[in-house]
Amino acid sequence: MMEEEVDEEMSLETTPEYHTCICRGATVWHDTGIVAYTSPIASTPVAQFVSAQPLTPECNSFSFEIINFGKSGYIAIGVCPRRYAPNRQPGWDPSSVGYHADDGGIYIGSGWANKRLEKCKKGDIMKVQLDFQKMTLSFWRNGNQVSSIFKKSKVTAFCLRQAARGQN
Repeated sequence: MMEEEVDEEMSLETTPEYHTCICRGATVWHDTGIVAYTSPIASTPVAQFVSAQPLTPECNSFSFEIINFGKSGYIAIGVCPRRYAPNRQPGWDPSSVGYHADDGGIYIGSGWANKRLEKCKKGDIMKVQLDFQKMTLSFWRNGNQVSSIFKKSKVTAFCLRQAARGQN
């Protein structure tokens, strides 16, 4: 009697893990992927989540859904150097670029928006993507590209996500 070969599909469960270089004033729930402002200190008005590794050609984007806009909507996504000043939104300081939910602003190394888009709201998905061949940094909202910036030089881009009290 010959044994039948059983062709079983193997199912592997994966649980994401979010590794950070900086996770200041925020809590990350690995089982859900939620990053929330949780600082008990009022003098820490903004939480920071900076990725442990820079964007790469194989992993060239980062996104999140706004599930709680909070009172002010001070939520932003962008890229920055590995060590980024506390309490600073992406795009406000040199070598950083950011897309801000509260005013729809695209900030490029300055506290003043270079461009203003429609404000984001609860349920929106914000995304940053770096195209290594074209050297462009693009911002997306709900699957639609809203801005693209040509990078003149190579960048080491660490993802930065910030939120203020009551937001996640």
